[in-house]
Amino acid sequence: MFQQPDHPTTGTFLSWEPDPLGSALGTGYNRFSSTTGIDGLAKIVGNEFRVLALHTFTPGNGNFREFIKKCKEEFDSILVEAIMEPALVPVLDRYGFSPTTIKEEWGEEVEVHKWQKQ
Repeated sequence: MFQQPDHPTTGTFLSWEPDPLGSALGTGYNRFSSTTGIDGLAKIVGNEFRVLALHTFTPGNGNFREFIKKCKEEFDSILVEAIMEPALVPVLDRYGFSPTTIKEEWGEEVEVHKWQKQ
């Protein structure tokens, strides 16, 4: 049976499909591929885009900058949930993100970087 994807594969995304581990654990994270050369794991909660992991095969070409620009056009807020590369923090600061803490639906408090549409 065909199931409509959680997010249309138009605009920012080339593909949007359930992540097998996310499905097994019930996290709601999906695999995506973007039009800007960024792939990753994310979920959409209302009109908020929550990024768990990102990857590009061509670093240093502006792919991340273009990806964030497109996401800002499409969503009211963007959360980057787990930063494993410290060099990403000043980049997010330049793009208008601020550190904050959120409470996940299971009660855990998580440090994130958040951008909110004004």
